[in-house]
Amino acid sequence: MKKSIFFTFRLLIVLLLFSLFFLFYLRYVPLVRAFQFFLIPILLLIFLLTFFKRKCGILLFVLLIPVANSLPYFFHLKSAPVVFLLFLSLFLSLLTRWAFFGERPLRFPSTPFFNAFLFISIISMIISFLRYSNFFPFADTSIHEWVVNSANLRAGGAIFSVITESLILISGLIFLSVLMMEEENFIFKSVYFFLTGLSVSALFSIFQAFYGFIGVEEFWVGLKRVNGLAEDPNSLGISLSLMIPFLLFLIFERKKFFPIPIIFLFLFSLFLSGSRSGFASVIFSTLFFLSFFMNSGRKRFVLTVSFFLILALLILSLSILKLEKFNLSQRIVKSWNQLKKGEFQDLTMGRILLWKAGFLMAKDYPISGVGLGAYISELPNFYKEYNLLYIPPLSEYKKGYPYPFTDTSGNLYLQFLSEIGILGLLSFLIFWFYVLISSIIKNLNYFSSSSLLSFSFISLLGFHILRTDVSFAVYLLLRFLILDGEKSKKIRYLEFFTILFFTVSFLLTSTTSLSIESRTKKFGWEQDYGLYRLENYERGEFRWTKKGAGFEIFLSSPFFTIDFNASHPDIERKPVKVNVFISENPFRGKRRIDEFILREKGWRKRGYYLKDFAGKKVFISIDVSRTWNPLKELGVPDPRNIGIGIGKIDFEISEEIGFYNWEKDPNGIIYRWTSKIAWIPMVVRKKRISFPIKISHPDAENKPVEVLITIDGKIVEREVLSDHNWYEVELDMGEYMGRKILIGISVSRTWCPIFHGVKDARELGVAVGKME
Repeated sequence: MKKSIFFTFRLLIVLLLFSLFFLFYLRYVPLVRAFQFFLIPILLLIFLLTFFKRKCGILLFVLLIPVANSLPYFFHLKSAPVVFLLFLSLFLSLLTRWAFFGERPLRFPSTPFFNAFLFISIISMIISFLRYSNFFPFADTSIHEWVVNSANLRAGGAIFSVITESLILISGLIFLSVLMMEEENFIFKSVYFFLTGLSVSALFSIFQAFYGFIGVEEFWVGLKRVNGLAEDPNSLGISLSLMIPFLLFLIFERKKFFPIPIIFLFLFSLFLSGSRSGFASVIFSTLFFLSFFMNSGRKRFVLTVSFFLILALLILSLSILKLEKFNLSQRIVKSWNQLKKGEFQDLTMGRILLWKAGFLMAKDYPISGVGLGAYISELPNFYKEYNLLYIPPLSEYKKGYPYPFTDTSGNLYLQFLSEIGILGLLSFLIFWFYVLISSIIKNLNYFSSSSLLSFSFISLLGFHILRTDVSFAVYLLLRFLILDGEKSKKIRYLEFFTILFFTVSFLLTSTTSLSIESRTKKFGWEQDYGLYRLENYERGEFRWTKKGAGFEIFLSSPFFTIDFNASHPDIERKPVKVNVFISENPFRGKRRIDEFILREKGWRKRGYYLKDFAGKKVFISIDVSRTWNPLKELGVPDPRNIGIGIGKIDFEISEEIGFYNWEKDPNGIIYRWTSKIAWIPMVVRKKRISFPIKISHPDAENKPVEVLITIDGKIVEREVLSDHNWYEVELDMGEYMGRKILIGISVSRTWCPIFHGVKDARELGVAVGKME
């Protein structure tokens, strides 16, 4: 019985994760048929191979790490998280094995504060997602595209940044935990597979350099830099540099000679990539390797010096080559000239500005930061608040003003400090350098220590671990340095309270000063969401909405009208229900002011009298029951999901609104039907007016219909009708003589004849005769 319960529990977890993977795939992966034709079989192959032979699946994944991220470029697509998707396929397969066979998929390292760093990252991702979704589903009905920074970034863009950065960082830690289940010999084999894939990527970079920039993103083509089969040239350069110490280890320790030409290949490929970070990493990692290697005796010292001289000559030769299109030396010389001139902003490629903003984020939110993946979204807010960069009013960005300069902080440690605060950074530093320092003291696999120490240094000038191919390579090498052991209870308790303190602190700031509502008030943003670009119609400009939309307006008058239009091709068969809400605060206190159904195409005017909101700025939000897609349904080149059209908003009423055409009943009474609410503007000339009303609801006897009649928003008559007879309404107009007033006639509910076998799709309220 227990086994059955545990199996069901594990299976439910796996199904939930599969569902999340499917949603992520649909939302963030380009659904281009040719691209999917290659991607899906690779994902399935990794999943099936891992399910039946765990080690083979891991080796295939490692082989593809250096080559898979370039796949979108061959289909002229922007970068897509291919390697991350491959890892998800691998991990879901391991979890499926766990569900069916009870096989443990991973084991967390016993290294101090690894768990703290992992769970702080996960918690920060979750809370940041909730913050940018306005705490959906707890405080909002859906995820709206709210303005989230002073440069008109929308919630969807901020959520994308949070999810992608967080999942890349977390997946690297999970990958390390997966590798903890494997022995060292298998890890060595894995590095050989990674080396094989990287060699293919390096060879392809030479082809790109001399035979066309195939498989290179357009941005890098303009800079004449190649990426091989990596995500970008810097990913290629850093991945190559990480493997140099391993190749040296094979030469000097394992007495292998095949790595020698591979070293030359890697250095030449690095030169073609133009990666200064990769170049610096080669120098650092080689020096670290040589310093560790020199401790073994004079013979090794001679070999070391010889190799160092050969390497220096090789790098010098490559720098002298006059390959102007791909010359790394030109970038180095340019950097040196900028250094001599004191052009530090250009030298660091804008990093000084980014560093200032990062330190200010850490100053304002020292304990838990602004949220994992939120640094780049919060940059314009800190630019504006601290006058680091000119940020014009939000309205200018809505008109198309260029988005300000943003990037990662260009420093791994500052990125963590600004995003997950001092608690997150300290957790990472303790975990990371505990492993490195312990390995150096114990002389464990110094080729790995050399690469990772070098990576630690170049991370001062780059957030390179955000690149999936680099991240997985780093954690693959880190696995060599981690030994199994037991974590003390004291460390466990310390980690637990660190995680708890971080969670409470970040939840507090995310619901107060970092919340969208708080930022909106602080920076004075005019909120709106769910609206497409402006278009024209006969009365002026209008916009199509998404399923939900909202916008701010100033009510200069208690009465206003809005033009609505539905364009769904099947609207007569499937009517569209619309709800209209109003509130003074965009994020809370919504009050429904209208609910109606559109059963035919064309513009329709709706009127509202809201005395309590007159003279105030209010937020109008609109929910539509369904959207339609012109590309999918009509084949026209318009991929939008369209709700309804929102047209001109008028604050003066010069015509009657909410009535259908005049009709005559068998008794000669001339009348017209209202919808749910109708409005009549008039100048009062008589002390008393009267008019007949009646309803036609088939179920009126069992469900009476309330009819309200208002003058300038004040209820002057209330009738409850339960039959289909005419009733005379008399209104005393003495106090309104000579004034322009607005009479409102509304019903508690409407009915539609088409649902009762009559060819009439109107939404009928109450019949109103001529006023006398």
